[in-house]
Amino acid sequence: GQIELEQGLKDKARSTFDLGMKRSTSSIPLWISLAALEIEGNNITKARSILEKARVRNPANDELWVHAIRLEVKAGNEDVAQALLARALQTCPKSGKLWSECIFMAPRPAR
Repeated sequence: GQIELEQGLKDKARSTFDLGMKRSTSSIPLWISLAALEIEGNNITKARSILEKARVRNPANDELWVHAIRLEVKAGNEDVAQALLARALQTCPKSGKLWSECIFMAPRPAR
């Protein structure tokens, strides 16, 4: 998939990532790469769907949660990002990445 992206073949890269995810649903880099490809193409809804599927199949992976939270922040959905963060911290309460994201998302005076 990454080679196709470097060559500018986004559709071929998308299909390669899809095939890889079907063969290995636990490969977090594949899920993240496909979501990033959709974000790059300004298809936020598709990226959101991909990250949701990834979290269903890999619920305890904090990287997927962080990417989903950052996607919502980037899309301007602060309330959705806060709700995702709350769910993420319930699922992965010992994740340093999620606690870091929590601190980053806190209003300035609360930091």
